[in-house]
Amino acid sequence: MRRALILGVLAISSFIARPAHAGSSGDNVLPPMGHTFFCMRYPGDCVRTVGRTIPDTLAELPQLETINEMVNSAIVPTTGRTLLVNPHWSIDPVVGDCNDYAVTKRHRLLEAGWPSSALLLAEVSLATTGEHHLILIVRGKTADWALDNRLSTVVKLSAVRNQYILHRVESTEDPKFWTKSLARASEARHAADTGWRGAEKLYAARSSAAIFSSTGNR
Repeated sequence: MRRALILGVLAISSFIARPAHAGSSGDNVLPPMGHTFFCMRYPGDCVRTVGRTIPDTLAELPQLETINEMVNSAIVPTTGRTLLVNPHWSIDPVVGDCNDYAVTKRHRLLEAGWPSSALLLAEVSLATTGEHHLILIVRGKTADWALDNRLSTVVKLSAVRNQYILHRVESTEDPKFWTKSLARASEARHAADTGWRGAEKLYAARSSAAIFSSTGNR
């Protein structure tokens, strides 16, 4: 356990020394501790994919719905309230919380050929209860989609964004790094389609509540 904590500190130190292209300096934030440990256990899920494209518009939503339903059915939800800082994010556990659902869905979409820049884990809190929660935001060609284990279907982010308060989200340029705001959809799609590595252009600084209302652990 002590060795794991030391490795975690070293991983955070490497984040602080992140390259300039990872995001604008005023928008960079530390990743969740659980994600740092996750990347040590599943390094293949924390690398930037190159040369991939988002599926055609007709195939986009059916594929998302299939994977969302499959993962929601496969993982038994934990009962009761889980720890706010959970270092054990896992792919395909028998029993899991929101972190496990989100990283498993992202893993399945990576396997299906989606680019990492289109699959963004987002730490939020629920606007109604303040409970922390983790969701997956998918930047598609037809819309931005929210995959949330609390919901039975895939929904457009624009339809539910007022339910969440955004705290931090994966960078579209490097999944090991996180930012405090969401890159514009057009820029994220351009990055996915072309492998663009210029600095992220982010929404102008404003109240995070105006962008979202969620980061949870259920």
